[in-house]
Amino acid sequence: LGVAQLSPLMCDCAPFFLEHGGTYSIASEALRRAVESRYVPTPDAQAEAHRFVGDYFETGSTPARQAQEVPWQRAESFDLEELIRVIARAEVFMQLTSNDSIRGDLWSYLSLLQLHDMHRNLATHCKASCAALELQDPPLEAEYIAD
Repeated sequence: LGVAQLSPLMCDCAPFFLEHGGTYSIASEALRRAVESRYVPTPDAQAEAHRFVGDYFETGSTPARQAQEVPWQRAESFDLEELIRVIARAEVFMQLTSNDSIRGDLWSYLSLLQLHDMHRNLATHCKASCAALELQDPPLEAEYIAD
């Protein structure tokens, strides 16, 4: 939707959404359940929606936003191999460890991986991520990571 269509839509729908630092959520639990039952009624449909949202944020957002959104979407879709790949990326890992508001999420992801005996796969992905980081030109800057 263009801005001309989206602006009136957001104004009309404002009572139904909560805004949190640029992100929106459905204000009413009953409305959330109704939307969920209409558009993502099955676990497979829910997982597909989480994969779609994860893909969207992975390709079109900053490392800080990726670290907030993509691992959570991968965990919710129960795509553990993708979760490992994402959290092992140097930019995302640095964000997860340095950002106080999402650091706890990293521990949740690691617990989920350990629960399903997937934590052993992290080493392979971390080695690949470190090798790619060393080859990156220009090198990743500390101030870029902190954004």
